[in-house]
Amino acid sequence: MKRNKKIIVESLDWVSEVTIDPNIFDDVFMEAATRVIEENKDVPEFEVAVTIECYEKKNINKPEKHHSYNVYFVLVNAGLYEKAEMLRLNFLKHHQIDLKLESVSDGN
Repeated sequence: MKRNKKIIVESLDWVSEVTIDPNIFDDVFMEAATRVIEENKDVPEFEVAVTIECYEKKNINKPEKHHSYNVYFVLVNAGLYEKAEMLRLNFLKHHQIDLKLESVSDGN
């Protein structure tokens, strides 16, 4: 049985720490990012970039491997379909890139 993992989630000017049970979730980083979005969805000043970074908090002196996630898919995972679609359409309009067609994560 694996021990809970402390995951650091960050985007723009905020950082959050989430504890995830790896025995329940296959992708602890996606689950951590989703929880942060869910917890802050009604906070007016909460903002997130088009990507969100996650890493496991282990040793403060050792840099950990960062995992980058497409926020479109994090919003979908959180059940925030309208926000995901608004992000997708806005990004498509300004950058001609459809986030729905991009990778969920950087594959790390």
